[in-house]
Amino acid sequence: MIGPALENFHDLCAIPLLSFSLLLGVRRRHLWLYTIPALLLPLVREDVGLLSFSFGAWMLLHSQGRWRWAGAGLCLYSLVMVATITNLVMPLFGTEVSDRFMEERFGQFLAAQGGKGSTVDVLKAMITQPLLLLQEIVQPPGKTLRFLLTLWLPLGLLPAAGVDGWILMAGPLFVALSSQGGNALAVTLRFVLYLVPGVFAGGILWWSKHQSLFYHRWLKRMWRSALALSILFSITANPHRSLSALIPDSVSPWVYISPTRQLQRGIETRALLRSIPAQASVAAETQLIPLLAARRVLLRFPENTRYTDDQRQSQAVEWIVSQPLFNADYAPAFRSNGRLVIRAKERIEQLLDEKLYSVYQCDQHGIILKRIDSPSLKAESSDQDKNRRCVNKQFAQSLQIMQKSKH
Repeated sequence: MIGPALENFHDLCAIPLLSFSLLLGVRRRHLWLYTIPALLLPLVREDVGLLSFSFGAWMLLHSQGRWRWAGAGLCLYSLVMVATITNLVMPLFGTEVSDRFMEERFGQFLAAQGGKGSTVDVLKAMITQPLLLLQEIVQPPGKTLRFLLTLWLPLGLLPAAGVDGWILMAGPLFVALSSQGGNALAVTLRFVLYLVPGVFAGGILWWSKHQSLFYHRWLKRMWRSALALSILFSITANPHRSLSALIPDSVSPWVYISPTRQLQRGIETRALLRSIPAQASVAAETQLIPLLAARRVLLRFPENTRYTDDQRQSQAVEWIVSQPLFNADYAPAFRSNGRLVIRAKERIEQLLDEKLYSVYQCDQHGIILKRIDSPSLKAESSDQDKNRRCVNKQFAQSLQIMQKSKH
């Protein structure tokens, strides 16, 4: 719960509420308490239908009469919603499903078609490649086992012996185990919130059948120890660097930015961004995204500097912001920050050489580029030479910090 909630809680906070309301409606045989969450749950996000499908499967196996039919209906509704949203609705807004999510997570199944395809294509590929599917589910065995143990650790591992929990989280768990990528089995990702209702509801159902065990002193001690370990692991892991004011970002190598410095850096960054007009389009690095998120056009730099407007015309963003020294501070422990510094340097040099942008502002707090719309907006050559030297200095200092950390 802790790791995913500290990442994107606002995206998926409705999932536990709707999930437990749905399950409570089933247990109490309350039709409306079941129906409303069942209809809303697949609408939270395009792939949450996998979770509601698992609930429907559980109802099919454990309910009787009309509730078994309700489970079958929930399975069908969930499949239709996932297929409709990912194959018909989302492509109207972009190609992220086929070009990014499917290629990154399930490209191994779509090798015959260049690693790209729809959710339907992935399902067909899985069915026709059962050996590859089995291999992806169990490998790597160490990480897979650790992922499963981490899910059950807060509940003392005991409810893992129950069938209910496995069925209730079957859909999301299948996706997590069959996905590829370095963070596919990371327990701090927001996707893990899909597993939370199944884990805890399964635990509740398991305890309802084994209530006599609860009074054993050895079991209580074990559960307390497991719960303490879960909290300790969650805090020391510093999920998404959200607890960096309290603990280091990394111990070996040592990376720690004091709360005072973090506060000062935040003030300086906000002052830097105030020079950008409120309605202007911007491309900025990841750490700046929350401060600029209210804008209609906001791209992630250095990956993107162009977007398609409402008239379907390709446009370059008006402003670009980079903070090489910020990322260099974290580069000793996080390779992604080091790669970001190098990519930003190459991209900014390219944009300046092509005369597409000029340096609007440059200091140790960051670099701001402004799009050159017409020759009249070009700055004096002396100013540009001075600003270009500043840009080179900022990246040289950043690379020097990164180089020192290697030794």
